[in-house]
Amino acid sequence: STPSCNEIIKNSPYSQLLAFDNYTMLNEKHLELLNTHWRKRPWMYLMVGRLLASSILVDGCHALLLNGVESYSRYPRINAHFEKVPQQSSLPDFKSQYPNKLKITKILFDNSEKLIISSNTCNILAISSIRVDDVKIAPEVGASTKNFNPSTNARIFLSTTSIKNAMEFINASSDQLLSLGADPLIHIRQLRSKFNQESTYSLARVFGEFTQNHTLQPFTIYILSNSVSKAETDVILGSRMMELIAHTIHEDPQPKLVKKDVISLLSKTTTQKQTKVQKDIQNILNLFQEDKEIEIIGNTSLCPFLRSIADTTTDGLKKANQDIITNIWNKFRGGV
Repeated sequence: STPSCNEIIKNSPYSQLLAFDNYTMLNEKHLELLNTHWRKRPWMYLMVGRLLASSILVDGCHALLLNGVESYSRYPRINAHFEKVPQQSSLPDFKSQYPNKLKITKILFDNSEKLIISSNTCNILAISSIRVDDVKIAPEVGASTKNFNPSTNARIFLSTTSIKNAMEFINASSDQLLSLGADPLIHIRQLRSKFNQESTYSLARVFGEFTQNHTLQPFTIYILSNSVSKAETDVILGSRMMELIAHTIHEDPQPKLVKKDVISLLSKTTTQKQTKVQKDIQNILNLFQEDKEIEIIGNTSLCPFLRSIADTTTDGLKKANQDIITNIWNKFRGGV
């Protein structure tokens, strides 16, 4: 017979760590929350993420702990990066694990094996996970999850701490989505396009209880400049530019890119020959002409240069994330 989630935790090589939380089977109430509409509810990105972060997917003897997730609305008006792959849709149907309400599936797209938990209103992408039934399988971070292939028997067990965290959003009346000390840049999804759209900068990336500190969280283009791995200068410069963009979006009520900030970024570089990212930033500077600031949202002239910078910076993520994988594995094997 299939072992229960509690049996898997008890026999897990990481049982000492997993014992800090409790797990409960996903029920009708949770399915209702995951299928709620998103209109005029900016907190839904974080709410569904909080609900599923730290959950365990169980399929037979295989069990995958989700340490981090990104959430996406299905509606183009709400989310510029809505799902556009009809040939392998993640929409739930009557054959799904939770018929017509939730589907756990793998989608091969953009050179990635994406593990997606999908409702009728949103997709939740696994971006950090670890198999808790097998100590020999390394953690994974990033858009691909190769170590878990869900069948129709796969089930979700939610962390009771995560349920509590998600409920706080629903009960809160404030527009303050994060606690005052939290860095919004940690919660922006790793995307490489549509930098002229507000939804690209939505707070939609959530980490579970076991990977709360930044040394256990995969990098994005916005925070890669904090990496201690020996990244190329161009990659770091690109990350600083993306950090400036995202910081401006989240800190200023009317976000505009300020010319002197961009000049300041370029002046800190010392390479003799102009690099690709330096050229992109110079092209951005040329957009200002006589102005001291330019719009970010809605600015289609700025977008191609940011996309080019994002592509260069993304190339540096894999190397830096190797350190994160090592840190996660050490934490789990150390049991503290």
